[in-house]
Amino acid sequence: MKKLFLFLSIIIFLFACEKEKKTQDVFTPQKQEAEKVDVLTINKRLFYSKNSYPGVLKESDSFQIASEVGGVIEYMPYDVSDFVKKGSVVVKVNTESLQAQLKQLEVNLKNSVTNYNRISKLFEKGLATQAQIDQAEYAKESVEASISALKVNLRKSITTSPFNGYVVQRGKQKGEIASPGLPIVSLMQLDPIRFVVSVPERDIYKINKGNIVKVTIEASQKELNGVVYRISQTSNKSNHTVPVEIELENPKNGEEYLLKPGMFASLTIPIVREANGWVIPLDSIIRTESEKYVFVVRDNKSIKINITIKATYENEALVDAEFKNDENIVISGQNILVDGRGVVINKTSSMDSQKYLYKKSIARCKKAEEDILTLSKEILNSDLTVFDFFKSESGYILLYDGLLNENLKSCLSEI
Repeated sequence: MKKLFLFLSIIIFLFACEKEKKTQDVFTPQKQEAEKVDVLTINKRLFYSKNSYPGVLKESDSFQIASEVGGVIEYMPYDVSDFVKKGSVVVKVNTESLQAQLKQLEVNLKNSVTNYNRISKLFEKGLATQAQIDQAEYAKESVEASISALKVNLRKSITTSPFNGYVVQRGKQKGEIASPGLPIVSLMQLDPIRFVVSVPERDIYKINKGNIVKVTIEASQKELNGVVYRISQTSNKSNHTVPVEIELENPKNGEEYLLKPGMFASLTIPIVREANGWVIPLDSIIRTESEKYVFVVRDNKSIKINITIKATYENEALVDAEFKNDENIVISGQNILVDGRGVVINKTSSMDSQKYLYKKSIARCKKAEEDILTLSKEILNSDLTVFDFFKSESGYILLYDGLLNENLKSCLSEI
């Protein structure tokens, strides 16, 4: 009996110990493993975005072909939509009546010359007066002047194209009578082609005549380089915009120009939002209904930093935040972090030094200084030194927006 009681006591004791162990497992905090994250090292830098303004394409030039002399149209080879080369004959008026007049005047000139020579000989012998020789000379010169005027009209009977263009309208047909000065054919020049856009007053100072700018064609979504051709000297009072014309080279598909007057396009202007601000990837930002924040790594812990977004462009955001220099901001794994959690940095990236530390890049590319100076003068009509040029807003944007020559691009690629 005593043995049975001892056996039961041992079983009860063991059961109690096991229960106490399980209870301890439930209430004893477990050590949490550090989370692996990827970070991006950031510092303050320049931030710019781009504004786009819509507009339409138009012909770079148009011309009304008219004959300077009247007559029946005997030659008119081009129809609507036909391409006309510069210098080609567009209209020729029949000149039979003018040719007949010319022959008659040539006969009259021959008689006038004969008469003048005869009276000159008589004058030398004292058999003719000064008045007679003056009259004979006047008659000869009068006929010569008529012949010269008639030959001018014969040349004017042929009208040529002043540029390479297309026929867009015909006001007359072959065989009809042309009246002096009245339009017969309308021509349109399509290469180069013009893009007309209204730029808000706040941005008009960012472009100058001769600047290279980006124009996106809506139909094809192709981005083309254009040159600012004309900036209006007046602003539209109703919407406070300034008309701007930009010249574009018109690409061809075979013999057909791809850009047509009336097509929609848009002008893109780079705008510097802040010269020295905190710029972070959009993907690093965590959004809730009440706040926006990111995580940074300090002393191997994730630290929550609240931010205010000031502007965004593509995958970047300009923000207000309490960051430090060389801050490591979490760009992968941030969605499972909490403030103060231990972290292990798996991968560290940094902002593109070639893109943002441009002063250093230019210093190492001094061999291209002459090319850069040429570029600054051609595009900005500027006499700035190379370093001052690339400290400017326009210089920075040109440097990293694909508008450099191959010499400088090659140099920068070595950095």
